[in-house]
Amino acid sequence: MAEASTQARLLPETARLAKRVFGYPARRWFRAGVQAFHEGKYDRARRLLRLRLRVRPGDRMARLYLARAERELGLERSLASISELLARDPGWPAAIHHALQLQLELDRKQDARRTIEEMGDINRYSDDDFLSIWRLVDSEAPELTELLTDR
Repeated sequence: MAEASTQARLLPETARLAKRVFGYPARRWFRAGVQAFHEGKYDRARRLLRLRLRVRPGDRMARLYLARAERELGLERSLASISELLARDPGWPAAIHHALQLQLELDRKQDARRTIEEMGDINRYSDDDFLSIWRLVDSEAPELTELLTDR
């Protein structure tokens, strides 16, 4: 009986310890993936960031860098990755910027229009974030800037 209660008490402690210990390699994978991305080694970055996401599936920065690496590799999966990221956090300016950039590069103006419409209230964005999004849209598809200025 005492053995069962000891096991029941140790199980959560062991699970917490395993998360902390295994979190260290996950942090290294993320750092190495970001470094590989900046060095132009997109395939290596993609592999490392996918390892990170297996351990920490909710890491939105890892998802963003993964989508950017996939875009640099020319994979169709990059649009799906950005869409997943926007679905998880629809108001995140970095994801909106990269989604719009990718959609406009692929000449998907209807998707870009939908992304702009789903931004919501622009007052919740910082001036720098909004200005970078506005500049991107103005340079690639000036006809869509009226959606941003009408808000």
